[in-house]
Amino acid sequence: MFAGILLCIQLMLLLIMHIPAVKRYGREFSKPLSGEFRVLIFPAALFLLDLAGHKYSSFYERKLKVKLGELGGGKNINVCIRLFIGWKLTLLWIAVMGLTASAAVVEVDSAFLVFGVLISAVAFILPDRQLENRIKKRRAELQREFPEFINKLILLVDAGMSVRAAIQRIVERSVKDRVLIMELAQTLNEIASGKPEIKAYEDFAKRCRLQDISAFSSALIQNLRKGNDELVTILKLQAATCWQNRKNAARKTGEEASSRLLLPLFITFIAILIMLMTPAIMQMRI
Repeated sequence: MFAGILLCIQLMLLLIMHIPAVKRYGREFSKPLSGEFRVLIFPAALFLLDLAGHKYSSFYERKLKVKLGELGGGKNINVCIRLFIGWKLTLLWIAVMGLTASAAVVEVDSAFLVFGVLISAVAFILPDRQLENRIKKRRAELQREFPEFINKLILLVDAGMSVRAAIQRIVERSVKDRVLIMELAQTLNEIASGKPEIKAYEDFAKRCRLQDISAFSSALIQNLRKGNDELVTILKLQAATCWQNRKNAARKTGEEASSRLLLPLFITFIAILIMLMTPAIMQMRI
């Protein structure tokens, strides 16, 4: 009875907050990273965060801004952090409402409470795990693409082109939806719009957050500041390192895939063992 009343109160609060929340936050659903957040309860979560005067300034949220900035290219980071925290609150709210509905039809005991805490924790942590997986996938794609890019750059620079012109040529002749090409295109657009070239390369390294790309950007910045006749030689050394890192990453991925295969084999072994032992156990009971 109490659980049913609590569920009704939650639904009433949702309905009361939903209409003004949609009016206030409707436009934000066209912002970056918000396409995955189209949930009925989501505007109400944003409304609650603003009502509480949340400042998004905790240690966790500062780290979260860095991660979201890496995925979003540093654009609209304040919108992204609000949407992400709102999405976490939404999942937690959905979990609590589901548990409340379950409590109305089943007996509430210690096991149910433990299960409820676990479900709520999973719902709240799930977006962070998804974010980590997206970042890991993005960095892996950058690591795969970068050795090919730097080899092309070496050929063009060695042939007499400037670094910026060589990057422009590679971007123009590459597939546009690749992560590295999109980051390079953004860097060139920033330079064309007036940002200092050194600052643009620094921001490029910050967005990618990959050691090989940071070393590459440092070499370009040093070349712009002091001039460096050995730029091609430095890039060749970096290319060799990049290819070795790519091989190591591929080897590590293969090892992880092999270890994942052990789980279904282990489950199959347990199932076969149960099938073999069950007749013997039943015979002993007889």
